[in-house]
Amino acid sequence: MRKSGYVVRFIISAFFAISFLITVIVSLLNPVLAIYFVQENLLFSWMGPTMGYVVHISGNIFFTAVALFYALNYWRKYNE
Repeated sequence: MRKSGYVVRFIISAFFAISFLITVIVSLLNPVLAIYFVQENLLFSWMGPTMGYVVHISGNIFFTAVALFYALNYWRKYNE
């Protein structure tokens, strides 16, 4: 693969990592909006507010880690 492909994939992965991280930070700073989201979302509503909030936060942290892993992997491949 050409190096430009790694750059594009790095930028996309870094964007996702930053957006998931911002979602975690905003959800922790203003839990009222996150709990409202959890109560109104069909995917989380059956869990209850507390468990849904924990799943929402931990899921975003997990996806941040995955996106960061891919971003660093593409960065390493670009520099090889």
